[in-house]
Amino acid sequence: MVFDFKCGSGCADCCIWRDYYSSPNSISLNPSTGKYSPAYEYLLGKLGVEILASEVHKIKKLVKTLGARRDEIGNVIEYRIYPCTAVTPKDQRTPPSYPDTFQIMGRTGDGDICPFLSVPSDKAQPKTCVIYEDRPLMCRAYPIQTLYATGKVEGKAKKLVELHKGCQTVVNDILSGSESLKEPIEISETKNLDISSIIRLQLAFRSLQSIVGSRQCTVCSQQLAVYSGQFVFCSR
Repeated sequence: MVFDFKCGSGCADCCIWRDYYSSPNSISLNPSTGKYSPAYEYLLGKLGVEILASEVHKIKKLVKTLGARRDEIGNVIEYRIYPCTAVTPKDQRTPPSYPDTFQIMGRTGDGDICPFLSVPSDKAQPKTCVIYEDRPLMCRAYPIQTLYATGKVEGKAKKLVELHKGCQTVVNDILSGSESLKEPIEISETKNLDISSIIRLQLAFRSLQSIVGSRQCTVCSQQLAVYSGQFVFCSR
């Protein structure tokens, strides 16, 4: 069965609901089981929309072009873009201090709702992106979480994609009987996914691999792998 991705009309869940950070914290470790409690997710707050450092300038130009916008109750919408991960060049022994990824934070007090999601004052369709044509690569790639190759079939590596289980289209397909979507699936078994965007993200990371010494999350200080070819920020 081929997974034919179509963004659900009027959904916008990926633009509204943000995930919590889930970096382990010693406070939440259960010594009897050696496992972490789900409670630690709430210690660091919610994730924003991750973007590459090279995308920040374009996003800020879009903010300037949009001008002042107000939310549903008349408050001016703020655009908060914070460092997400940072790196250290190989020839330096200092802590990671050069941001390589940033986050566009949610505009509400609880960390939800992308600031670029339409509001009534935009005079646009409800639950649409006001920068859709210029949206970040991560948004274009959604619901792809990871793209990688594994094993070989007839001398060729199998190219697999792992899909985000928070996407309503993915969830609906699983509930309709597409059990295979619970695991990574071959690209050949998908349609209408923006494979090129996830490849561009991975290539951006690989281009830095040879010059980066160490890398860590700027929110929880967790040490991260130095670009394994997968687009990974922090432990989820």
